[in-house]
Amino acid sequence: MPTWATGSSSSRGFTLLELMVVVAVIGLCMGMVAPRLAPDTFRTDLDAAASRLSGAMSSARSRAMLSGEPWGLTCDIEESGYWIQPLAQGSERGSDVRRYALPDGLRFLWIEAESRGRFHKGLVTLEFRPMGLTPPAVVCIEDGERSLWLRVKPFNARLEVHRTEYDLTQALKD
Repeated sequence: MPTWATGSSSSRGFTLLELMVVVAVIGLCMGMVAPRLAPDTFRTDLDAAASRLSGAMSSARSRAMLSGEPWGLTCDIEESGYWIQPLAQGSERGSDVRRYALPDGLRFLWIEAESRGRFHKGLVTLEFRPMGLTPPAVVCIEDGERSLWLRVKPFNARLEVHRTEYDLTQALKD
C-alpha cells in the first residue's frame, strides 16, 4: 500500500492563482450567457415597455403597408393602455381589437404628436400610413421615479429611446 512521505517535493493540487483564473473565466462566461437565457430579468419595466411599444408600432406599420390602408396605435393616457387598429372607415377588424397595458406602476405622462400638440389625457392615435410613413411623435412614459422619452421617427416608424430630456431635445434638432 503506497503512502506519501511527509515533506515530499511532489505537490498535488492547484495553486491559488490557478483557482482564481478559473473562477474569473466562469464569471465572464456567466456574464455573457445569463442575460440571453432570461433577457427580461435584467431589464427594467421601463425598458420592457419601450420594447413592447416599439413592437406594436412595427406591427401597425407592417399592417398598413400590407393592407394599403392606414393603421393606428391608439394610446389611452389615463388607463395606461394601447392597441393597434385599422383607421379606414368600414374596416372589418375595428371591433376585435386586442388591448395591451403598460406594466404595473408605469404610465403615459404625455404624448406629443406633430401638428396636434401635447396631450396629457385622453386617447391619442399615432397614424401609420401605407407607404410606411408616420408623422413624428414623442411618447413619454414614467414609473414615478424615472422617465423615458420615446421618439417616433417619421420615415421608418422606429423608436429612439432617450433617457434624459436633454438627449431628446438634441435628437429633435437633428
